[in-house]
Amino acid sequence: MKYRKKIGIILLLAFVLFLIGIALDKSHIIGLCDKRALSCRQSLDSIGKPLEVFFFYSIFPFFALLFVKKAVYESWKKFATYFLPIAAVWVLLAPESSGGPFKIPLDSRPQVIFFLSILFLIISLLIIIIKSIKLAGKPEGVEKKK
Repeated sequence: MKYRKKIGIILLLAFVLFLIGIALDKSHIIGLCDKRALSCRQSLDSIGKPLEVFFFYSIFPFFALLFVKKAVYESWKKFATYFLPIAAVWVLLAPESSGGPFKIPLDSRPQVIFFLSILFLIISLLIIIIKSIKLAGKPEGVEKKK
C-alpha cells in the first residue's frame, strides 16, 4: 500500500476517533447517559476526553504528512513508533486525578494526556518541517548522505 494511502486511512481513523471522543465526552447531551447518571457520564468521559484531546492534536501532523515525500513520512514513523507506546504507558501509569493541596505539574491523567498530545504535535511538526527542508529540491527517493 502506498504511504499516502496509509496516511489517508490513519487521518480518517484519527478523525473518526476524535468524533467518538466528543460523543463519549458529551454522552449526556446526545443521550448515551441520563443527565443524572453521574457514574455513566464519568465512565464515558474518562474514555472520551483522552480520545478527543489526543486525536484532535494528531490530526494536524497526519494531514501535513499527506503532502510530503516518503522519506519525511519514514522519519516521522520512526519517531511515532517509539513515542506512542511510551506515551500510552505513561498515561496508564498516571493517577486518575490529582490529589493533595500541592499542585505538581502532570500529576493527573488528564494533564498527562494534554501534555503528551501537545508534545506529539510539536515534535511531529518539527520532524516534518526539518526533514522537508533538508529534502527540498531533491527528487523523490534521494536523501543526503551523512
